[in-house]
Amino acid sequence: MTKTLLRVLLASALGIGAQVPSACAEDLDFQTFLRRWEEAQSRFLTGDPIPWKQHASQGGDATILGGFAGFEKGWSEVGPRYDWAAAQ
Repeated sequence: MTKTLLRVLLASALGIGAQVPSACAEDLDFQTFLRRWEEAQSRFLTGDPIPWKQHASQGGDATILGGFAGFEKGWSEVGPRYDWAAAQ
């Protein structure tokens, strides 16, 4: 009985026998988001912050904690910092 239980648990942990749909709506939505996010990152790194900024929070809660001790809070400070960072 112990061996059977271990086999069942192992098969369960490895997903053996589980049927997962090949593509569901959430997966497609996430894949679309991921492509747009990666494109925004690429454009940010080449000097265009606009797509990145479109995905960012633009409210008072927007915050940047920079790697070299920079700190900005609120979109009025964060937005221009993104412009500056993309231009570097």
